[in-house]
Amino acid sequence: MRLTLSSALLAVLLAIGMAPWVPVAFAQQQYRTVVDKEVGSFFQQPNGFPYSVYGIFEGPAQSLDLAAIRVLYTHFQQFAPAEDTEIRGFPYSQLRAYEAQQVAEGKPPIYVTATYAGKSRPVLFSWSLHLVNGKPTTPSNQWQYAVNVQDPRFIHFWINHYMQPMMGTYQNMPNFGPNLSFQLDQCDFILDLYGVLDDNNNFVAGVPWDSPFPQTQADFETAVETFFSQVKTLAPNLTLLPNIGSQATPSHFPQLFANVGGGLDEDLLSWYPNPGAYTRNLWYTQNFQYFPWLGSQGRVGDLRAMVPSGDPNALPTAFIVYSLLKGPNFFFAAGDTHSNNLNPDTWAGMKALLGNAKSALQVSQPTAAGNGYRLFWRNYEGGIVYLNWTGTMQTVQLDNQDNYYDPTGKQVSQIQIPDASATYITTTLNTLPAPRISPRYAFPAIGPVSVTMESDTPGATLHYTLDGTTPDSSSPTYTGPVQLNSNAVVQARSFYGTASSLPSAASYVISASTLPAVQFTLDSDSGLQGSYYPVLSLSAIPLVPVTVTYSVQNGTPITGSYTFLPGMTYAILPLTTSSSGTMTVTITSATGAALGSPNIFQYNPANGGSEVTVTINPTNATLVAGQQQTFTATVNNASNQAVIWSVDGVTGGNSNTGIISSAGAYVAPTALGSHVVTVSSVQDPTESASAAVNVNAAPANGDFSMTSSPSSATISAGQSAQFTLTVTPVGGFHQVVNFTCASPSNVTCSASPNSVTLDGTNNVTLKVTANTTAQIASASMPPPRRTGVLLALSAMLLWPLLAIADDRRWRCGSMLTALVLALGLLTSCGGVKTSGNPASPTGTTGGSYNLTVTATSGNLVHATTVVLTVN
Repeated sequence: MRLTLSSALLAVLLAIGMAPWVPVAFAQQQYRTVVDKEVGSFFQQPNGFPYSVYGIFEGPAQSLDLAAIRVLYTHFQQFAPAEDTEIRGFPYSQLRAYEAQQVAEGKPPIYVTATYAGKSRPVLFSWSLHLVNGKPTTPSNQWQYAVNVQDPRFIHFWINHYMQPMMGTYQNMPNFGPNLSFQLDQCDFILDLYGVLDDNNNFVAGVPWDSPFPQTQADFETAVETFFSQVKTLAPNLTLLPNIGSQATPSHFPQLFANVGGGLDEDLLSWYPNPGAYTRNLWYTQNFQYFPWLGSQGRVGDLRAMVPSGDPNALPTAFIVYSLLKGPNFFFAAGDTHSNNLNPDTWAGMKALLGNAKSALQVSQPTAAGNGYRLFWRNYEGGIVYLNWTGTMQTVQLDNQDNYYDPTGKQVSQIQIPDASATYITTTLNTLPAPRISPRYAFPAIGPVSVTMESDTPGATLHYTLDGTTPDSSSPTYTGPVQLNSNAVVQARSFYGTASSLPSAASYVISASTLPAVQFTLDSDSGLQGSYYPVLSLSAIPLVPVTVTYSVQNGTPITGSYTFLPGMTYAILPLTTSSSGTMTVTITSATGAALGSPNIFQYNPANGGSEVTVTINPTNATLVAGQQQTFTATVNNASNQAVIWSVDGVTGGNSNTGIISSAGAYVAPTALGSHVVTVSSVQDPTESASAAVNVNAAPANGDFSMTSSPSSATISAGQSAQFTLTVTPVGGFHQVVNFTCASPSNVTCSASPNSVTLDGTNNVTLKVTANTTAQIASASMPPPRRTGVLLALSAMLLWPLLAIADDRRWRCGSMLTALVLALGLLTSCGGVKTSGNPASPTGTTGGSYNLTVTATSGNLVHATTVVLTVN
């Protein structure tokens, strides 16, 4: 289909040397993996239709489809004292009490403070104050106080004392279904929205926060990213749906929201009907970027449209904007301005005519009026949707390959779209609604999976295929649930008389195992005492109910069991730590599932386990201007190994202090002087380690630097690892450099070549090889024992079990065991003798080893260290 823009717009675009249009560069996920009902609710109630029609619903519990997504309201970056008494409110006072305990122990506070006029003051979220003439008008117990969202103490508290208790209640309600998500409100991550109150109760925005809290907008965004990343690691059962607002740096959206389950939008018509330049630019740089990206990732989107009454263009416009933005797992929450959803029949006809998206959102280049003055469109199976924000009337000339119809049903060859207007064209007039296919899965499932298909057209006949091809009237007729025993892409269409629907499609991955594996998502964690909720996961959606039993040491209850809800892949165990000591939780048995790994989880409460420690290597370095030095960090007793590098207190350093990368590669500045490189734990920012750096003038004949890639490697005993060493001349250095490698006694390392000649300009690389040896038990030679026959019998007894093993990982391990037993038969029959005393192993033992490569040229000596971890 050819798209022709108006001659005026085309002339403007060509005059400024830009192409007429560009696509938004997000590839589209193909199949819907959530409930096949596109009706959404965002604090709205149904008006003339039952709750069972909803695919996603936010608000009080109702009789929804069991596959629908239920949403509860939450937030995470600021809290008010009044929440203590609210239903599902955050335990504000409990966190304050925990903070006071931590401060008394010499640790930093959790609630954010900022110093203004010589006083450290609490940081408040401005929206919660309802400022009038700069002063709060809301009661003080409703003021929201900011917290340090990247602090691991807060993250653990938020998960285990706020979120998981809600999930724990919900997962014991089988009538509610398996899909619970959480809205995160107030997700406008802009530092200037926060401030303090001065001595006269006036709000002062933009006051720098005290250390160790984020200092800049970039630091604040990093803190938010850390929060989302840690929640996904520690509590993957929590699906978070931020209510997405404006961001200070819209291009950072994919980084900010990389670890959330989707997003919400409060009003698709917030710009309607007359958007100004500011609104167009805001929407183009934010909404038209955010939601297509979420859709391309297969995330959930719930987009509300508050449709004004008496305007016949408002609802079609809202649906077109939704169609421009949506992904396969989106929901349309069309409603009035009084919290009532419109009957979905009012927009179902447009949905049936258009079908599924065939392209990403397409966007023209801007006109001279501004960055948001653009034409937006998107191709669908049954037509095209358009939104004109160019500032002028646009004429779209259609090709002659198909018949095209405007929304009134009139056949057209071109359409005219006024500014700030939306419209669509279709290729047919009589299209039935596409059938619904269920269940929809985002995970592999244990087969057989029973697939049902349903049409909203009374008397319609459904035809389907299982290979992803589009069905026609000669394809198999749906008469009842279809059983899938292998991977399939199901497509279905409705037929009634001469009318038919566009296809509906669903993809299924059938697990090769007959049972899912059940395991903990982590093997260990550490944090505050009290409530903790280890997370269980299933490797596939089960065919039959899965029940696990477990035992607990140094915690309560000491035993328990849980049965997963149908369709659920995550579950939590509500536990309480003892007064001291490490809590150990063991899955003792499972029905309907095989035991996976890890099946043992350990939790170290704050006063019962090891604290996080950080070390840095080397601890000092002498460099010349521009020379590079790689530092390595080791974080102990932390589930999150991430670190933050800084120089002289500046994250990442700068041109004055020297630059350091996220991998610890430091480049000295041009100015001479002394600096401090610091590495801090992300899990516990109070734990850090530092190295002293002296930047000296280069010798008269120059100098050289060297770096290693990678700086660390992990291998098994008996294997080798290679590191590439890059040597860089500094100041025209052109001499011979000799290399030696020092290592512990049970690891050998060497450099090849062991000397290079630099030419003053070009880098030279060489290989450093580290060798380990496999562990072998030493043997003495007493009289032989007849162990071979017993080993052979054990192997023969075990072998039939391997043939029916359900878990492939267990099977592989068991086969290896049987092979070892069989080898035992051969070696024992051959007369190999074993000592009656414990054998002393030889070879490289497991652990981390520092290998130091030293480069020497005359009086110049430089060294770099690589870390080798042996399993």
